Amino acid sequence: MNRFKRITTAVGLSVIMIISMTITGFADQIVYEKVEDEVISNGVTYKNILRFGKNGWLNLNAVYIDLRDTGIELDVLMSSSGLSTKEPLSAMVENTGNVVSAINGDFFYMLSPDSPLGAIIKNGEVISTPITVHDYATFFIDDTGEAFVDYWGKEYWKDELYATTSSGINIPISAINKYTDGFQYIMLIDRNWGTHSPGFNAGLQDMVEVVVIDDIVVEIRQGQPSVEIPEDGYILLASKGKSAWGQSDLLLSGVEVGDGITINKNIRPDLENIKLAFGGGTILVKDGQVVSFTQNVSGAHPRTAIGITWDRSKLIFVTIDGRHTSYTGVDGEQLAEIMIELGSRDAIMMDGGGSTTMMKRGQGEFEPKVINHPSDGTERKIINGVAVISTAVPGRLKGIKVEVDDEKSFVGVPRKIDVKAFDNNYNPLGVDYSRVNLSLKSGRGTFNGMNFIPGEPGKAVICAEYFGITSEVTLSVSEDLSGDVGADKLNRPYEIEGEKLFVHGGIKPQNYTLLDKIAINKIGSLINNNYDLSLFTGDIDLRLSDNIEGQMISAKSGYGSVEQGDSLIIKLDNSKDGIRQTDFAQWPWLQNLINTTSKKNIFVVMSKPIFGSGGFTDKLEADLLADTLASLSEKGKRVFVFYEGRDISVDMIDGVRYISTGIYNSDVSKDPREIFKYIEFNIGDKEVTYQIKSLFE
Repeated sequence: MNRFKRITTAVGLSVIMIISMTITGFADQIVYEKVEDEVISNGVTYKNILRFGKNGWLNLNAVYIDLRDTGIELDVLMSSSGLSTKEPLSAMVENTGNVVSAINGDFFYMLSPDSPLGAIIKNGEVISTPITVHDYATFFIDDTGEAFVDYWGKEYWKDELYATTSSGINIPISAINKYTDGFQYIMLIDRNWGTHSPGFNAGLQDMVEVVVIDDIVVEIRQGQPSVEIPEDGYILLASKGKSAWGQSDLLLSGVEVGDGITINKNIRPDLENIKLAFGGGTILVKDGQVVSFTQNVSGAHPRTAIGITWDRSKLIFVTIDGRHTSYTGVDGEQLAEIMIELGSRDAIMMDGGGSTTMMKRGQGEFEPKVINHPSDGTERKIINGVAVISTAVPGRLKGIKVEVDDEKSFVGVPRKIDVKAFDNNYNPLGVDYSRVNLSLKSGRGTFNGMNFIPGEPGKAVICAEYFGITSEVTLSVSEDLSGDVGADKLNRPYEIEGEKLFVHGGIKPQNYTLLDKIAINKIGSLINNNYDLSLFTGDIDLRLSDNIEGQMISAKSGYGSVEQGDSLIIKLDNSKDGIRQTDFAQWPWLQNLINTTSKKNIFVVMSKPIFGSGGFTDKLEADLLADTLASLSEKGKRVFVFYEGRDISVDMIDGVRYISTGIYNSDVSKDPREIFKYIEFNIGDKEVTYQIKSLFE
């Protein structure tokens, strides 16, 4: 079974899932890649790329947006409380209707109040002016619908912002809705900033706020508490800041209550030619080439970026996860190369790290969800986001998607089935579940309403039909052994004697007591007289290993394989809590081995478990190994995995038996017949069985 999320294909949908497990050379260090594509709106396609290599996992989410599609639009999201307030992307999305996908946006200072570093322009109106003292780039779409990135520094962005009073006095304005250090420079704030002004602050000297309504000064406040920003006006404000040289005196000397105010904006580029603009970080790619970066982008971290395709008509929203037990993240150079790989002519880096967030709604889903793995464990509060919004009117039913709440189950354990529907614009539609017909395409089981109860191990393919449209989902069903060796049908005496295999947890006594000596001599004699091959998952005392005459495999260090008859024995080294961390070279070697073997029986021995306590620290690598072994079971091979565990037990997962061999214990207070046990496998032409035996029977 593939543990990673599946996308099921519904009739008539443009949905693709590609799974590749490619054997590659050591040059590119990639041994696994899975790509999923899903149309989530007209003009919007979602892609997930999951790669595994020497440096760990790359989890990349990308959303391709066609700016020419009239059924969608792009917008900058911000807190409902205004630009001066940070909040999670999901909160911004919740306050915006019909969001198809969204990512986190601009950089910001970690202050309160706060504001984005870059510009925000909508339909020719300045919501927030850009920062020009540092090399932060700007993304913008012009009035022809083409997208660009550029640095809006002093050479590109020219503004002469000032207010003129009715008495002819000019007052300079440093920024619109953008925090300046200590408010020392005069700034203009309106309702895009928030509902209230900053007001007097004990840490700031002489805060002056000029309230303007309908272009008339209605109040001049000095050292007073916060005041509501008028809906039909704005506030000019400044303080002396911490250094007492701020521009608040210019407001006091130049403005009087009752003055008329005119805001003059002499700005280049021509704002009338800009449909939308927002700030970001360094430019990553220009004309298909990696460029020099203007920010420090070293180190592997979570990243967010926006790419522009070669015809400038499509955008690529990208997030890459990092600071995670599985996902390592990328540096700026790697991010730029990835953006080129995804089809970018130009690309800009957005805020990253703990801010990296992507949301999307799937086919038939009404609410977007966070689909990446924020590195803080939860969403970080951010200053703004960028969203693609569906403006298409509801249409007729186009397709459905059937899902189960868990694509793994056990015989007799029910799984809930859900059906989602969408129209010809890929907008979600409600489902009348009384009109849904469920059937079983393969496997065995029964339906109870929208629940399916599996009847046998293997693959169960469930089909849903809704108004003539069908969709399928596959459920992987296992036997529930839950560690109980006695419940395993293979745990029984053999009927026809075949090749014998001795399996033990290892023996490494600390004090070498008489009982230890007896046990070591007994094991050596037993193996030499009855078994050509012995497997140990733990340490082996030299007094035992030196006396074993036949082939012996210990899982404690290194990797390799042995063939015996119709069996392949694979030794893996996961001593550092995973295969990659121990020696990545095992992965391409293992893939080549299992893809070329013709052996019927596969025995894997390792020192530690794959799952659970003491298992792989990289859970995705654990799943990948389990899926790799499950693929052998699906081909009809018998697969057994041995590891050192506290007690002898067995678990069945996707047709593979995971057997804990127990740990050596020479406690003299216990019955030796109970504590000195081993596992004997009998390998026949038609079946493999095993028995748990005592050394002192």
